Amino acid sequence: MKNYDIFLQGVLCAILDDVAQWYPEGATEWKRAQARLRSLVKTRGVRFLTVDLVAAGKHFDRCLEVGAYIPSKLPGQAARKGLAVPRLFEGLLVRVFSRHSGKLRRNVDICAISFVRQLYFAAKKIKMEAPEHATFNTVAEFFDIEKAQRTPSLSWSKDSLFDDGPILQLHIADGLPESTDVTEPELDFGDNSRKSKFGLREPYPGLLETIQRVADIVSSDLGWLEYSEVTPRHGPGAVADKFGESKYDFPNWPAKLENSFQSSLFAYYREGSWLLDEDERGPRLSKAEPPSRLIAVPKTQKTPRLIAAEPTAHQWIQQGILEWLVSKMGETVLANCVSIRDQEPSRVLALSASIHRHLSTIDLSSASDRVSCWLVERMFRRNPRLLTAFHAVRTRWLLNQLDKKSSKYLVLRKFTTMGSALTFPVQSIIYAIVCIGVDVWYRGSIVTDGKRHPSIDLSRLKNDEFLNQVGASSRRIRVFGDDLIHPLDSTNLLIEVLSYLGLEVNIHKTFAASFFRESCGLDAYRGVEVTPCYVNEIPCDTEPESLVSVVESSNNFYIRGLWKTADYLVRALPPWFQRGIGVKAFGSGAFGLTSYVGADVQHLKLRWNDQLQHWEARAYTALPKSRKKRGIRGSAALLQYFTERPPPTVKWMNGVGLGAPLQLKRMGIPSYFYTKR
Repeated sequence: MKNYDIFLQGVLCAILDDVAQWYPEGATEWKRAQARLRSLVKTRGVRFLTVDLVAAGKHFDRCLEVGAYIPSKLPGQAARKGLAVPRLFEGLLVRVFSRHSGKLRRNVDICAISFVRQLYFAAKKIKMEAPEHATFNTVAEFFDIEKAQRTPSLSWSKDSLFDDGPILQLHIADGLPESTDVTEPELDFGDNSRKSKFGLREPYPGLLETIQRVADIVSSDLGWLEYSEVTPRHGPGAVADKFGESKYDFPNWPAKLENSFQSSLFAYYREGSWLLDEDERGPRLSKAEPPSRLIAVPKTQKTPRLIAAEPTAHQWIQQGILEWLVSKMGETVLANCVSIRDQEPSRVLALSASIHRHLSTIDLSSASDRVSCWLVERMFRRNPRLLTAFHAVRTRWLLNQLDKKSSKYLVLRKFTTMGSALTFPVQSIIYAIVCIGVDVWYRGSIVTDGKRHPSIDLSRLKNDEFLNQVGASSRRIRVFGDDLIHPLDSTNLLIEVLSYLGLEVNIHKTFAASFFRESCGLDAYRGVEVTPCYVNEIPCDTEPESLVSVVESSNNFYIRGLWKTADYLVRALPPWFQRGIGVKAFGSGAFGLTSYVGADVQHLKLRWNDQLQHWEARAYTALPKSRKKRGIRGSAALLQYFTERPPPTVKWMNGVGLGAPLQLKRMGIPSYFYTKR
């Protein structure tokens, strides 16, 4: 912990040195800020940098949203008597807020906003284990969310989904948990927009029917899923059930999965191959359905992230359905607003929204854990074939070995956990449908008697007319996972609908009233990017990944113009490693330190390559050390070969991958690699 204290404290002091370069007239103030920072770290430890300052940063963002600095009781954020802003970083805060009243300045200094956020969030993503009690609290919250899920109408817990065939509609209010404490906090986005309350049973006339109609259009447009079109593959993550030498040797093939995806077609390299190979388990393949396994992975020092490792067979088919979904989404209206594998459209739109403010950015809390089977079955009711496939590859129960105070086994009401390959695409489709439906209804409504009512009966619009409305609305929104961008005027209405559907908006990361916007890792204010750079690891001689991470962090700070901080990170690297790093031009793809003034490899050992006719520099580079354990044979080995389809020129080896840790290798690298290409 002491190493973390010293290293991270040095990073923030270096950032203040960069601030001093930008605002030289406040040299005394920045020295005082460094002294206060050292004092707070001494008394509160590294947690002040990784938790307390991050909380202060989130509070700062909310103050930008409401237009005034609101005093907080966070550690280290006390203000001097008679002043509104805290003493820590006061010299920067007064360039954003009024020193005495705390109101947002009209001539706010955007550079000061960027520096303040950089100081608050620099250590946000440092890789440190969360304390044990934080894991217990996160598991308890996971179980609480599960208890609050609505009971589905279809038979998700059975091997056959459509046992009873009920009518599925969003506005049916049954299925609520027997005991649900529903709080109704007020959400105020500013003086020019009305206040809104979360409500479970107060849908507006025709609103849910409009969303349902959009859902029916989208789900039917996805088309008929031919199981033969599914090309399964394995993902990089862990699986829940233990396997032998390879994931391709399936230990289980559940009966529910077998109903739609026969093992003879999907678990072997060709149909009937298990009949020819006596070593294969074939008909004796276990039909048991193992549970998914709850895992805590590092997120921040305050709280871990919970994911669930899926059973091997389920994960294998999930990846195939994911690819099918992505290809079909491009043929629907979702192509206008959803891009599963590209965040850039959302980032560009958020940057634009920070100027004109016609759009709000919305973030959902525990998004993947709140998508219930109740919601999925209604959103995809017009595509029973796809629903059946979802049901087949969905893991119904979960094993918890993280916290003994919570149940060891849990039968899930949520659709999937984070860890399933279907979680991200399905939630993206659902959120896009809701956003489109809300916008369509809002554009066709008016306010009468203080309440909003539809001005036209959308249910009676002809299909072509309604599709035109849907198409226009789809171009006004953007969805990437749980990051939503939605028209400002109907944002409060969207929040109400999301609450009704069992989802929860993270108010602290939702921005609408101010010029601040946040989406997909981009933070912007008045068209200027104010996204902070992060330090992810401290340098360690025996861990190549940490050295590479520090180099990349140094480059990020350098590109942002924080050259003192970039230099501090370089000097924190081991001397032997510093001597072997090349300096690359901005835009070069080589491993090394970025420079705006061109490449420099003169400090490295050079040689002339007679065969290739170019100069080479002996420098460190990061290479993945791929490893595989041999041993699988028979049908599993052939299935792996035909799935991976290696080109003839590649030396391929079957077996289970053991991960690809980074290794640092000092080798001859063409000197032109360091120049911009």
